[in-house]
Amino acid sequence: MKNTRQTAAGRPPRTWVVTADAARARIFRAAGDKRLVELEGLLNPVAGRAERALRSDRQGHASNATHGGGHSLQRNAESGSQQETAGFARRLARRLASGRRHGEFDKIYLMAEPRLLGAVRGCLDRPTRRLVAGEIDKDLTRERPTAIRQRLPARL
Repeated sequence: MKNTRQTAAGRPPRTWVVTADAARARIFRAAGDKRLVELEGLLNPVAGRAERALRSDRQGHASNATHGGGHSLQRNAESGSQQETAGFARRLARRLASGRRHGEFDKIYLMAEPRLLGAVRGCLDRPTRRLVAGEIDKDLTRERPTAIRQRLPARL
């Protein structure tokens, strides 16, 4: 069956599908309406670093000589994790904006864990955000391309 949908340039639309979690993103290109071809992957080398540091380091302790007592010092792992997520979201949004500027796609489907999806959405520039055809707030980074494809509309 021939694809009759076309862009303003008179060619079939080019569609990217992005799956992401806090540690990595996978970018696919829709090959017709049936297959996804993985184009590239982005890794977040600092993902989970704050949590690993908390597990591996002993908790700090400070003493107060005036009152004879002490208290624990804890790192804020959640804020470290949020910063890592925000940094990775900015990096992914920059890659998508670059792809848009270079005409690599006409529309995007974003599939990411909810926290990252919200962060990426907030980092996308307006022209790239307009090309988002759909979103799924679920981590599908470990799924096979065929399983990812099944979650998308029949016609891309």
